[in-house]
Amino acid sequence: MKLLQEYLSVSEAEEAEAWFRARGVLTRLESSGVSQLYGIAGSAVKVGLWVVLDEQVVDAEALFADKHHVVSHKLSVSEIQALEDQGKVQIASLTKYIGYGALIFTSVFALMIFYYIDGANL
Repeated sequence: MKLLQEYLSVSEAEEAEAWFRARGVLTRLESSGVSQLYGIAGSAVKVGLWVVLDEQVVDAEALFADKHHVVSHKLSVSEIQALEDQGKVQIASLTKYIGYGALIFTSVFALMIFYYIDGANL
């Protein structure tokens, strides 16, 4: 993944993302410094437009410089959707395993404390 451009406007970033995706380049937006005060939606300080696939970085940079560049590693809408779905599944699996690991760690830690306290009372 490589940062292609940063925007100060969420709407400009979303337009750029849609533009690149329409040309078959898988991109994603990530924001930093998102402000939200008292339930009123704020705006992101910076929104980064990232090229997801390493093999599309050169094409994305060329498109950024020349709007008429022909993408050599173009993805279809269904390929983009499949890659995004695969990423969501991978994140969900990782989150599940992290949860299991935390549960096991907590259980072992609690048992160690129990045995330590129980052993000290002998």
